[in-house]
Amino acid sequence: MLCHTQAPAIQVLCTEYEIVFGNSTPTSPTVDLTAPTEDEETIDKKRYQRLIGSLQYIVETSRPVIANTVSYLARQNKKASPRH
Repeated sequence: MLCHTQAPAIQVLCTEYEIVFGNSTPTSPTVDLTAPTEDEETIDKKRYQRLIGSLQYIVETSRPVIANTVSYLARQNKKASPRH
């Protein structure tokens, strides 16, 4: 039986981007993933895009359960805020 895991890569990603690593994957319905307002602080676009790309790779290789959340986050590739 072949078992593929991305746990070490995910941990490195979480450390690099200061994300809390956990076992819960469903997105809470109360999480606001809408576009930032004009007066809302935004984050570095290239860094955010690298994170989304890394998450998409993880979705494709081993964690399809987070695909919907990553898809919603990818919609903010041009202008993301810290809440994303």
